[in-house]
This record gives sequence, structure tokens and C-alpha cells, in this order.
Amino acid sequence: LTFALNPSDYEPQATLRLPGYPQQEDEDVVASTDGSSGMEISWLHTNQAGIYSFQLHRRDGRSVVRRFAVNVDANESDLTPATEEDLRRSLDGLKVEYIEGVAMKTDDTDSGRKELWPMLLVAAMGLLMIEQAMAWRFGRG
Repeated sequence: LTFALNPSDYEPQATLRLPGYPQQEDEDVVASTDGSSGMEISWLHTNQAGIYSFQLHRRDGRSVVRRFAVNVDANESDLTPATEEDLRRSLDGLKVEYIEGVAMKTDDTDSGRKELWPMLLVAAMGLLMIEQAMAWRFGRG
């Protein structure tokens, strides 16, 4: 993060509130002169995504807050499937068993599962038919 300040309006000292606030303490930042009678504030440690808030001190005594949003690295959002070699490299030293998706589907853990509702429907229909037959048989009095 780098931005310019007018030295006639702002003090060279600023306070930076990091995205991890309140767990991370505020940092004091000092502006550097850019050689053309201007000041520039830089913060290069933006490895954490979030809002970076600079509290700037004006020469008239007021404070101004400038906020900058930092996104995560675009490589972290890459949804390309990893190959077996990529996984083994990233999990170096860990015991890994690589299973293809088709091999996982042939697992017998779900073989005992069946839907129950068709059997319950047949049983309920049977009970209704028996009840009707009994009412017809014993209902004549």
C-alpha cells in the first residue's frame, strides 16, 4: 500500500490498524519524502487479507482515516483440481492414500441402504383392504 500526502496538510506520522485488530496491535508508520516536496506513506506487509486503516494526523489537529482493502492472493482462489503428484508434494511426509472418484463409488458401505417408503405404502394399503373386508364381513348384523 502506497499513497501520497500533501506535507502542508498532514503530519509525517500515521497510525496503522491492521486487519487482525484487536489481536494485532496498531503500527506506527512514518511518511517518506518523495523528493518533489511531497510525502508518501508505504506499508509493504500486506500478506493478510482485510481492511488496513491509516489514521492520519492533520496539521490543524484533526484526524482523518483512510482505509484500504486487500484481497487474498489470486492463486488461493484457483479451483483447478490438483493432481496426485501435487497433493503428495504439498503433503510431504504424510502417509497418503490416493483414491480415484470411481473407486470410491464402488465402496460397499452403502449397499445395505434401501428406501423404506415403498414397503410402508404396501403395508398401509394392505391394512386398509383388510379393514374394509372385515367391515363388510362383520358389519351386517
